[in-house]
Amino acid sequence: MKSYSGFTRLLCAGLIWGGAELTLGNFLHAIHSPYKGVIMTGIGLTIISIYLRREKNIWHPILIGVIAGAVKGCGTLLLGIPLWSRAIINPVTAILTEATAVTLVLWLSGMLVTGLQRTLTSFKKNK
Repeated sequence: MKSYSGFTRLLCAGLIWGGAELTLGNFLHAIHSPYKGVIMTGIGLTIISIYLRREKNIWHPILIGVIAGAVKGCGTLLLGIPLWSRAIINPVTAILTEATAVTLVLWLSGMLVTGLQRTLTSFKKNK
């Protein structure tokens, strides 16, 4: 099996998420689905979690979100939708917010675990 570099995996994750937003997201928007945000958020979180199982860098979700947002933004060229349309701006904002939130949660939970480990280590030394 061929092994791909971390940058290739990062790019693929962003392109898959952006492609899903561009195709399925626009379809759900066109049929006025009330669950489009829930469905697309679930897809985005699934792609990020699958990527993070392989790559352990917690800062990569932001980059994946930027790539996915750029792909969604290219929908203006492919679909003829104006750039400032809510069908483009709202999902791009949601993608970037979701990627940033995942990164912040991972970073803060890592700080919490590190702090707890240090506290337990110092507690054991004092005994």
